[in-house]
Amino acid sequence: MFEYQQAYGKLYDSVYGTDCAHSNVKLSNFVAMRGKLYDQHTTRLMVVGRATNGWGEALNVNVREEYVDQAASLFKQNDRVQPEWNMSGTYHSPYSVYDKIDADGAVTEKDAKYYLSKSSFWRVARATCYHLLPNAGKAPEEKETYWLDNIAWSNMYKIAPLKEGNPNERLIKAQQEACKDILKAEIQALVPTHIILMTDKTWFDQYAFGEIFDCKNIIEYDSEEIIQRVYLFDNRTVLLTKRPENYSLESFMSALKAVLIR
Repeated sequence: MFEYQQAYGKLYDSVYGTDCAHSNVKLSNFVAMRGKLYDQHTTRLMVVGRATNGWGEALNVNVREEYVDQAASLFKQNDRVQPEWNMSGTYHSPYSVYDKIDADGAVTEKDAKYYLSKSSFWRVARATCYHLLPNAGKAPEEKETYWLDNIAWSNMYKIAPLKEGNPNERLIKAQQEACKDILKAEIQALVPTHIILMTDKTWFDQYAFGEIFDCKNIIEYDSEEIIQRVYLFDNRTVLLTKRPENYSLESFMSALKAVLIR
């Protein structure tokens, strides 16, 4: 946990200790999540995206020690993934402090909902969970969101615009080294057996995120294929893929299943 806290301290210094935090763009903060059943499995799936899209945690950005301690405390919890996946696919997390906001910065009923079932990222995460853990969705109460209790989720970049979208180049450069340290610490703590990096090779390689894997067994695929790279090390399979929104779920999962080993 020391490495994790040290990395979040580095993140705080790189963004909130610089003028990046004093622009007109309000920022959100992300802490990786894992479901309450994740640690019970021998097969553990971790999915990784680029950055959050307009929501985050209520970390105290004014006091460095509190910021770091709050991030570490949240990371230890295993009950923060509690969205709803219903017929309409409406998602509203009780842990989402900012959610969607209007032009004046106010949360609206309409915008405060995120359609999880309409997200290509989450559809792939759900299908991959069922592939690796076929019983993950069979809760006693037949709760459709039960599969989320079985996986871990993180992002490459932990600080992004509060309203929506990915961090810009300036914000990426400010936090890149700290975020590499955080992702490495997350993987060491969560010990996933399978990691799906749905970030695209361009994003992942831009600031050498591959350095976090001490791995010589790397399989490179054509850059136009859905699976772009596979890292194999320490009984762990790491897939670097294209972004899923440009593909059907069937074609994306077909490519994943051809490489994934249960």
